[in-house]
Amino acid sequence: MRLKDKKTIVTGGASGIGRAICELFAEEGASVAIADIDVEGGQETLRRILEAGSEATFLRTDVSKEPEIEALVQATVRAFGSVDVLVNDAVAFVFGRIEDRLALGPPSLSAAAEPGLPDGVVAVEIRLFQGAG
Repeated sequence: MRLKDKKTIVTGGASGIGRAICELFAEEGASVAIADIDVEGGQETLRRILEAGSEATFLRTDVSKEPEIEALVQATVRAFGSVDVLVNDAVAFVFGRIEDRLALGPPSLSAAAEPGLPDGVVAVEIRLFQGAG
């Protein structure tokens, strides 16, 4: 069991590759926090992992909203005691011209707070391990 006793967060865990990652991590011994905006799919992933005898929790999370990401990390730490692994499999589609999108400002709240970081999940993870989260 390569992930025995590791505490993990997987965004986009309600279906597809994200669900497969959640199930594989659980099979390998990890405790899995499943994060997704799809409640029905997230609950299904949770059910499958629990029925297999592994530890998991589901947290409805919109990764485009920094407060929800912070709540995800805090809830995972409360549930499991720590976070060892983060997989960001969530995706957001933005349609339109890039010029119009850039005129709206930075692509995420955390990108404005921490220039150079690609998305909010990464920013929260870094603050967590630096002792600020």
